[in-house]
Amino acid sequence: MGDDLVLADTGNNGNGRRDLGVYLVREPNPLAVDRARAWRWVPIAYPDQTEFPGTKRWEFDCEAVFAFRGKLWFLTKHRANGSILFPANGTNLYRLDGLRSDRVNVLARTDGKTDLGGWVTAADVSPDGRTLAVLCQAPVASAWLFELPRTGDKLLSGPSRRLVLHGARQAEAIAWESNTHVRVANEQRDIFRLNVADFAPAVAR
Repeated sequence: MGDDLVLADTGNNGNGRRDLGVYLVREPNPLAVDRARAWRWVPIAYPDQTEFPGTKRWEFDCEAVFAFRGKLWFLTKHRANGSILFPANGTNLYRLDGLRSDRVNVLARTDGKTDLGGWVTAADVSPDGRTLAVLCQAPVASAWLFELPRTGDKLLSGPSRRLVLHGARQAEAIAWESNTHVRVANEQRDIFRLNVADFAPAVAR
């Protein structure tokens, strides 16, 4: 990926899309006269989705994409009872190993959690590469911090901490400001600054 910007086209509210993927766009130089840059389309698919949209598992929507160890990772947003309006609290973690444009890149499922209190809307890795921040929006808005392993791909299986967010409304974005503070934004244009020291140890299943 290098200097590329990653634009994820992975929204899949109804779990019926077959054209998911990411765009890789060379980051433009704001001082350049010609700002046009070539882009590349990388199609992706989930290895465990066999129905479109399906009648049982609505677990193939994704709003949370992050980079870690030179790879792109995807956290899914789940819905209960096959309904767009009702959230389920789990998430599955997938890794993108290839960047082929001439064929579909099948993601590798590596981890998951069954109860985070809400569906996942964003994620980001700390500047020092030690902690993954995960944002959940509904039914309970909260932010999670997962201690990342030195090796392996079980990114959600290490020690975790959680902070419940009050008044966050439709929280949809999370990003690290530094190794000690996280920023959260919602669709109502509010921005919150969270201190890592305020997160409490939690047990996520």
